[in-house]
Amino acid sequence: MALVAPPVWPLVKPVPPAPPELRSYYRSDKINVIEFADFQCPHCRRLHGRLKALLEPYGDRVHFVRLNMPLRSHPHARGAALAAICAETSGKADALADFLFSTVDLSKENITRKAVELGIERGTFERCLEAPETEARLERESRILRDIGFQGLPTTYVGDQRIVGAQSDEVFREALKTAASGASERGVPWWAYLAIVGLVTSALVRSGLQPDVPERERRRAAEAA
Repeated sequence: MALVAPPVWPLVKPVPPAPPELRSYYRSDKINVIEFADFQCPHCRRLHGRLKALLEPYGDRVHFVRLNMPLRSHPHARGAALAAICAETSGKADALADFLFSTVDLSKENITRKAVELGIERGTFERCLEAPETEARLERESRILRDIGFQGLPTTYVGDQRIVGAQSDEVFREALKTAASGASERGVPWWAYLAIVGLVTSALVRSGLQPDVPERERRRAAEAA
């Protein structure tokens, strides 16, 4: 049991639930994918197209939310994040995000040009970029990742599994498979697992200390003689 219990535990332990700060974005009937990203982050840019392709087979089963975490070291990231927020009301958030992740020019002028090209009214878009409410929204989103523990970008939650960085397709594929099956909600809590191991070990020890029936009978016969 001493040899078997440690390697078995990682296979049966439940995945810790996603932090409550994220739960408000989740839908109970969907495969939830929450991504924290920075449009100027090279790792976020590399993951963007790959993640879209990995989510595509699941179609409407996926509920995807991108939350913005612009880094101070990226001078154009904050403006791009504000633009992504402002594109939501026009239903152009995904199209503009594709552009923001791919363009080398994240200047305000170039982003506004693309927004208008996508059909967003210029005046409405520019007012949104300057609105205090947009800044407040961006700050709320960034604070979530800081509060739950910032380790790097992109940070993606697939169901309850946290994936930091632009990891391999296989990592995301397995996480999606787990979330789709609901397997992340199953498992044995650590205290229950230890109790089970303790009970089994105790039973084995007790059975090893007790002589078998034929041995007891031989002893009794010897004592009677």
